[in-house]
This record gives sequence, C-alpha cells and structure tokens, in this order.
Amino acid sequence: TRNWRDYYYQKRRHLSVGSHYRPQHKLALGLLALSHFGHYASLLMLLVLFPTQWMWSLIAYSVRLLVVCWQYRRILHLLQDKALWPWIPLLDALYLLYYLVFAPALFNTGQSRQEKWKQ
Repeated sequence: TRNWRDYYYQKRRHLSVGSHYRPQHKLALGLLALSHFGHYASLLMLLVLFPTQWMWSLIAYSVRLLVVCWQYRRILHLLQDKALWPWIPLLDALYLLYYLVFAPALFNTGQSRQEKWKQ
C-alpha cells in the first residue's frame, strides 16, 4: 500500500470476506477482540474510578501482559523471529486503535458486497 488511505481500504476489503467465515471462527475472533478491548477499557475505568487503587490496576494489566508476552514468545520462537519480542507490549496496546478504526467496517454490510479487489 502506498499510503494510509490505501491501507484502510485494503483492510476493509479483507474484513468484507468475514461473513464467509465459519460461525465458530467468527465467535473466536469476536471473543478475542472483545477480551482485548475489554481489558484496556476496564483498566482505564479502574484508573478513573479508583485512582488511589492504581496498584491493583497495574497488577491486572501486568498479569494479562505476561500471558500475552508468553504466548507471543512461543509464536515468535516457532516463526524464528525474535526481533518483535521487545515491541509486544506497545503493539498490543496499539492494536486497540486497529479495533477502533476498523470496527465500523465490520458492521457496514451494504458496502462489503461492493468492495473491489482489483484497483
């Protein structure tokens, strides 16, 4: 892709085929996105509602991050790509932006059939 606009439309095209996924795969991907988004939303909510209890928020964040890093370390080892390892915490947090930007495309079923794959 040449720029952010092209990237956005490419991702929208890729998401448009999600309606053809098997129900169990749709469910698994949906639960993954929901748990990821829910983790960061609850972290923010805990910090706002209970600012003096920031230590518990940090512990909850750290436990999930340890599990995520452990899983990605196993995956990166299998793929023989250890260069991404230090970036996992940042990329995990930035993935939240991906959900926020592309979630509307999931619900835009009218346009999904009109997406063009060749440009």
